[in-house]
Amino acid sequence: MGALKIKTKKFMDALTELSTDKGVTEERIKEAMIEAFNRSLIRLLKPVKKVVKVVNENGDSIEFEDPKVETVLGSKEIEFYQIKTVKNDKEITDDVLEIELDDAKVFDPKAEVGSEVKIPIDIQENESIGFINSFQSNFKKCLEKEEGDVLYEAYKDKIGTLVTGIIDRVEEKSISVILSSNGKQNIVVAPKR
Repeated sequence: MGALKIKTKKFMDALTELSTDKGVTEERIKEAMIEAFNRSLIRLLKPVKKVVKVVNENGDSIEFEDPKVETVLGSKEIEFYQIKTVKNDKEITDDVLEIELDDAKVFDPKAEVGSEVKIPIDIQENESIGFINSFQSNFKKCLEKEEGDVLYEAYKDKIGTLVTGIIDRVEEKSISVILSSNGKQNIVVAPKR
């Protein structure tokens, strides 16, 4: 089985088209895409804890942090990394967040205790469907937030003013209205409004 490879060029082409369609800048779409990838990576890496409370040997309750991740839009492929803190072997309490010094030196020969190391993540074929589905769901949410921010900025000075628009489509739980004269800015409102 091979690792999932995502070509940067295809994503950047889609990003440009999406920017034009949604009226959101390419930079904001890129940020939304990276945030969605990072959320999906955390979901992939985060161990599932089936216990409500975990206690260490001293009786202290342990809080589990999300793994640190980074998505890099490389020139040819999108690269994914997990970031771990380097510790001495006996100090490691969470192998999702921490790595032993000798293991860290495999990824960064200059690693030292207390530093952070970027570890490449290879998403295997058996994980790729769940990862891509998670990404799509997260990206949709992130993109909707960016669209909402753009609309807010465009219309915040018109609060209390009557604006006209064209109903684009009516669905069971929402109505899509085209507000601007160029036909680019849609707003989705709940039928209650």
